[in-house]
Amino acid sequence: MPTGVRVAGLMRAPAPLISAASSFFFLFFLLSSSCIIVVFSVSDAETLLQFKRSLTSATALNNWKPSVPPCEHHKSNWAGVLCLNGHVRGLRLENMGLKGEVDMNSLVSLTRLRTLSFMNNTLVGSWPPVISKLGSLRSVYLSYNHFSGEIPDDAFTGLWS
Repeated sequence: MPTGVRVAGLMRAPAPLISAASSFFFLFFLLSSSCIIVVFSVSDAETLLQFKRSLTSATALNNWKPSVPPCEHHKSNWAGVLCLNGHVRGLRLENMGLKGEVDMNSLVSLTRLRTLSFMNNTLVGSWPPVISKLGSLRSVYLSYNHFSGEIPDDAFTGLWS
């Protein structure tokens, strides 16, 4: 054999030292952490029902029932709700005789909400500052209501589009 040449041999890596107990612990941790996420998430239905409770007159929304999901894939089961992939994509609550002050805080958990239309109702109050927390919102229609005050210069700060 020439000088300076080494012969290499292949060796098998040692097997990992994972016991059945550690595998069980990892699986338990994974399942329990995913359950925690499910327990604390607020559903679109709960969010919309909270929003409905903020109105003083919402008889047009009588089919909003907790026993029926608002969305099934692209189909809406609730009046005025627009759906995409099983989630609320928009609210078209036009000409429904809705009265009261809109609780926009209740809509913040609708992360896929793109459009809001409350036109031609009897809604009151000033510009809701929380509207800038609806980051995915692309359009807002509020005309022909009884809103008061001015729309601040930074009203749309924080919105993506």
